[in-house]
Amino acid sequence: MQACVAKPGIVTDGSAARSVMAAVARLTNVVSYISVEELAAAMLNQIVSPSGFEKEPLTNDDLKRIGRAVLDKTGGK
Repeated sequence: MQACVAKPGIVTDGSAARSVMAAVARLTNVVSYISVEELAAAMLNQIVSPSGFEKEPLTNDDLKRIGRAVLDKTGGK
């Protein structure tokens, strides 16, 4: 059994309030953001990957990169 720590930033769900909060955080470089779709895709990919977790811990940038790649490959949002 393996465990991995994921360190996402603000998780956005497409709602106006969270999107505005994420945009402000991005502009001020205080906290980065990730969409719930990217986060879910990245975490599921890492769980089912035969090679295990890519690295430890998974930062927000790692999660965004992995999630975006999975969504692009599968035709997700």
